[in-house]
Amino acid sequence: MKKKKKSDLMTRLIFLAVMIVITAVTFFINPDKTVFAIKYGSKILLIILPIMLIVLLIMTAIDFFLKEEKISNLLGAKSGLKGFSIAAFAGIISHGPIFAWYPVLYDLKKKGMSLGFVAVFLYTRAIKIPLLPLLILYFGLKFVVVWFFYLLLASFLLGKILTWLGDNV
Repeated sequence: MKKKKKSDLMTRLIFLAVMIVITAVTFFINPDKTVFAIKYGSKILLIILPIMLIVLLIMTAIDFFLKEEKISNLLGAKSGLKGFSIAAFAGIISHGPIFAWYPVLYDLKKKGMSLGFVAVFLYTRAIKIPLLPLLILYFGLKFVVVWFFYLLLASFLLGKILTWLGDNV
């Protein structure tokens, strides 16, 4: 395992070095645009930083409270309807930008969460409880009930397919 960590660190350092070289080259080609891009990127970083700190806290809590065995039992490939229900419910109640959930889901996957349940979580994020009344107002209750049912059904089927692919690829 130590060899893999060294390899990952080396890959990240190489990536960082390549990005520094690319930035330096673009600076010599067009310094104004390069400085603008660095300033713009810094502004975005400051906007994203609080979100990333929240993600870090969530991942720390997952590491502290949920052990691999527990995650595997609750959200592993063999957890069945229980795992589907947990992933779907978590997807429905989750808020915030989707990219903030990627590291959390990656961490859960490393600890034993099925790839299918990652898909269920991401798919069911389309259901937003605070927006359901507005959806009903514009499209009607019948549409929302049918949409909700088909969305859950599609997420279940996608989850099953990806669980199968994850285990067989």
